[in-house]
Amino acid sequence: MAITNGYATLAEIRARLAISDPVDIGQDEMLERMVEAASRAIDSDTGQSFYAATATRYFRAQSATRLALGCRLLTVTTLKCDQDGDRTYEETWAATDYDLMPQASAHASVGYTWIDTAPNGRYYFPVGRNPRSVEIAGTWGYAATTPPAVHEACCLIAEQLFLRKDAALGTQGAAGFIHEARRVLWDDPHIAGLLRVYRRII
Repeated sequence: MAITNGYATLAEIRARLAISDPVDIGQDEMLERMVEAASRAIDSDTGQSFYAATATRYFRAQSATRLALGCRLLTVTTLKCDQDGDRTYEETWAATDYDLMPQASAHASVGYTWIDTAPNGRYYFPVGRNPRSVEIAGTWGYAATTPPAVHEACCLIAEQLFLRKDAALGTQGAAGFIHEARRVLWDDPHIAGLLRVYRRII
């Protein structure tokens, strides 16, 4: 298998565990599953992902002129608003109707975290109790390299899974590894500390 959206590579984990050639294919596959499990446990714990993914997400507007995202937005395909709460998004905003923020050019690779209405824009965000008043289709996450603290947390979790592999293998399939990875994350204060700053607060 190959690692999908992992926060460490097989080579990095093998090096940290001092596993040298010749390659044990079965062991390498197990290590790859552990890296994936560690990565998904980090996603679950922080409430966000650290790779780029295309998705449509929905938000409740708390202000007519600013929309807090609570996650990282890389690019916008469409931004639409439902003004009357009927889940029909009758307003499609043009790129000139909003500003992705912060505006520093560096944020194009690490993500934008809120959206402001443009001074000369045609629309305002619908403020109210509708939890899905704004629809954004786009790319979310991180376009740049994995943050160092997330990478280190992934490596530490995968290492601990390997060291307790006999117990981990008592549960079958990827779900078993993910369950064990979450236990490692919750039980280790150093790993939790590395991820604390990345936890998404809604």
